[in-house]
Amino acid sequence: MAKYCMRCGEKNEDGVSACKGCGMPLEETPSHNEKVAVKLDVAQLSQSNQLLKEKIVEEEICQKDFMYLLSDRAKFSATEYKVLNSAGNKGMLKCKKILFNDRETLYYMTDGLKPFDVVIENLDERRFLNIVEGLFKQINEVRNNGFLLDTGIDIRMKRIYVDMADGSVYLTYLPINVRCYSDPMYLEDDLRKDLSYMIRTMPNLQGSGSRIIEQMLDEPACSFASIMASIRQSLSMSTGTGY
Repeated sequence: MAKYCMRCGEKNEDGVSACKGCGMPLEETPSHNEKVAVKLDVAQLSQSNQLLKEKIVEEEICQKDFMYLLSDRAKFSATEYKVLNSAGNKGMLKCKKILFNDRETLYYMTDGLKPFDVVIENLDERRFLNIVEGLFKQINEVRNNGFLLDTGIDIRMKRIYVDMADGSVYLTYLPINVRCYSDPMYLEDDLRKDLSYMIRTMPNLQGSGSRIIEQMLDEPACSFASIMASIRQSLSMSTGTGY
């Protein structure tokens, strides 16, 4: 029976003593059908973006919520703020503009939602693929919105939120004049790398469907639309339950 490496996620045939991907000994590696408790190494995920690197905003944690303190270079966009908090915009975290330490601040309310990088350890392949499909749908919604820009999304896994009751995805958007990414391709690059890393290293996410998605994520020529189509096909063939 195939075994998956606990370090790199490589699939290895039964009987081999070391991972063909990284060389790690496999004697203690559980087989694919055993339940495996693996902690996601969040340090390997994207940790920053242009706004944070250039200190255009500062991030503060407020228990389960969070906020961004704006610098003088970040100009608040009233139009985007109104769109972001409109009743029909259900796939975005709601935020409030407040003053904190005499600085304009965007305060985001998570309302019981969970960060993607936290819930990942409790997902199976089917639920994971459902969430990824929902994530891509929300990004496309922003792109088709007409008032918001996808480069304004904080695409870090810690700022993508999930409703564990139904798998709904909520994005974090900053309604300011400076963007998290200077170009959409950088946003996509971070997202693809993080999702691919999750599949590769988390045994609970691995299966025939997620392996195909991993390969597509690693190929820039594969569009979000084609990945979503592949996910839908995989889910239609799945016998699992949930979402």
